[in-house]
Amino acid sequence: MRLDKLLASSGFGSRNDVKKLVKARAVTVNGELAKQVKDHVDPSNDEVLVHGARVEYKEFIYLMMNKPDGVISA
Repeated sequence: MRLDKLLASSGFGSRNDVKKLVKARAVTVNGELAKQVKDHVDPSNDEVLVHGARVEYKEFIYLMMNKPDGVISA
């Protein structure tokens, strides 16, 4: 998975925001500074840090919502 896709889907902003983070030298992969957003990482094996905080990638997020009776939704 590309580094920019991983960080964007983990809530660190858009891909452009992620590119700015990498240029600001705020992203490390396995202890080394990330140089390009197009580098590939394995979320299950590689340790990705942004400003020293570990990135926890979740492929799927499930939400349960409650719709009251009489409410129509599409």
